Amino acid sequence: MSYRYATMDDLPEILPLISKSFIDYPVYAIAFQEKFQSRKQYFSFLHKMHRVEITPYIQQRLCYVAVVEGKIVAAALVKSPHFRPTSWLNAIKAGVLSLVTSFWSRNIAKLLQFLSLAKKDCQHRFSNHSWYLEMLAVSEKMQGRESGPALLKNLSCQKSSANMANNCF
Repeated sequence: MSYRYATMDDLPEILPLISKSFIDYPVYAIAFQEKFQSRKQYFSFLHKMHRVEITPYIQQRLCYVAVVEGKIVAAALVKSPHFRPTSWLNAIKAGVLSLVTSFWSRNIAKLLQFLSLAKKDCQHRFSNHSWYLEMLAVSEKMQGRESGPALLKNLSCQKSSANMANNCF
């Protein structure tokens, strides 16, 4: 297994991995799943949503992947103290308008409120020098084989050696 930062060329491979990993995530299921007529439509929505979410992490070299035989088998998004959320223009380029046109409801407001509370809690708990794991996805075939922990350990070593002043993870 090898490890590296993701590039925008990896996005088509990372998106289904993350969307499959989070398809039954309770927050998403409560907020979105019942609004779609089929699981396929729901998956398509998650795919679009994750494109918007993941793009700034890749652009800022905060998406790290594990690769086996040329295939991405795990992906981790980490939040750094210097993370810059995507601009509206970049969000539009990443496909945010397709989310609005394909789906909008009261539940989006509930999800945004939940995510805002979670963000405030993280800001309260972590210093401005902390890194934290935003998302980890491992392919079904690699689950239970220590792929996720190995990716995080490798990432932690990369971050620690790159900036010894920060206590990463």
